[in-house]
Amino acid sequence: MSCFLVVELAQFFSPDNPQLFKVVHKVFGRSTVSKLLRKIDSTQRKKAVDSLVYEVEARLRNHVNDFMDFVHNLEHRLKEVQQKIDNLKSEQTKYLSPE
Repeated sequence: MSCFLVVELAQFFSPDNPQLFKVVHKVFGRSTVSKLLRKIDSTQRKKAVDSLVYEVEARLRNHVNDFMDFVHNLEHRLKEVQQKIDNLKSEQTKYLSPE
């Protein structure tokens, strides 16, 4: 990768944590990140990089099961919400049904 391209991509990363720049490129590949950013409107590139950084940070926190843990947590939350909905419907029926 040319120095120019590195500088061009580096502008989207926080200078407070230069390691993230390296990790994002290691995880996704420099070519992939570069192609992705070129395809995105220039006004949206910072948001795209922020998303990549978020994903890398999630992988670093739990690199083995990050996605499966995320899915499991969402499924668990969905079941909890569905149970609350069922309870509310049952409660509502008590008040709406004629006695």
